[in-house]
Amino acid sequence: YPHLIELHNYPATHSVKQKEYNWTTLKQKCFKRISFPVKKELMSNCARAVPGAIEKFLYRLKGKLQSGTVSKQPRRMGPPTHIARTGENLRNQDFSQRSQGRS
Repeated sequence: YPHLIELHNYPATHSVKQKEYNWTTLKQKCFKRISFPVKKELMSNCARAVPGAIEKFLYRLKGKLQSGTVSKQPRRMGPPTHIARTGENLRNQDFSQRSQGRS
């Protein structure tokens, strides 16, 4: 599910406060989309590198992903499909007109 994560939202840091902010952003932008609730305490423990915290998180995440309850549809980027198709049809029409000697 790498399509759910936009790396520019998560700056590398050594600050626990910034790590907690990154976890909160991840929760809002990614975990919410896959209906994966994460307690603030667990996120804070992961940010502070509490022994066993990341393992607990990853075990729960693995279970969620393997359960099949997560949609595998990637998030759409760019214009909606019908607009892209219309644009493609216009380009094809323009090309066919040129090939027939029309402008």
